[in-house]
Amino acid sequence: MQHLFLYIPIFCAAGLFGFGGINMDNKYLNEVLERLESYRKKEQQIELLRYELQHAKQVSPTELIEAMTFQTRDADGSQTDLYPKDVPGIALSYQHIAAQLNEEAVGELISRYTALCHERDRLLHYIGLLDKRQQDVVRKHYFEQQSWGEIADGMGSTPRTVQRLRQQAVEELANLYAFADGILRR
Repeated sequence: MQHLFLYIPIFCAAGLFGFGGINMDNKYLNEVLERLESYRKKEQQIELLRYELQHAKQVSPTELIEAMTFQTRDADGSQTDLYPKDVPGIALSYQHIAAQLNEEAVGELISRYTALCHERDRLLHYIGLLDKRQQDVVRKHYFEQQSWGEIADGMGSTPRTVQRLRQQAVEELANLYAFADGILRR
């Protein structure tokens, strides 16, 4: 992987909004590179979670009985009575407990799915704010996995120019994340 310059120009609009003193270190560059390099993996995770949400498995009667039978103990060793122990109590609370367990499982899936979608959408939005040539280089290199030579041939440029555009794009994305984080943390 090509080394990035440690010098990063301050995002020009930051000065207009009172953030001229943003001290952006390698943190944002590393975060941007990680987001770009893991994009395809996260897209795959989003699709997996989408499928799992559409085909969410319901808690089976066996799993429910196990959950009701193997209750945890408190720190002092006493049994927590989350679920009834007697047969009529189990029968009466079965549907409620099943719905609660299913809701918890789906809630975890939704939470992870939402976080991944938000992260992806934010990255795509920020990429959309880049210069057109920078956008093309980032998309072709990170999303389509094209080589520098392939990208350069498609753009009618040299691999060195394409790599420079990629470096500028990564720096600009780091500036955008730094600027947004500065606003959100106020």
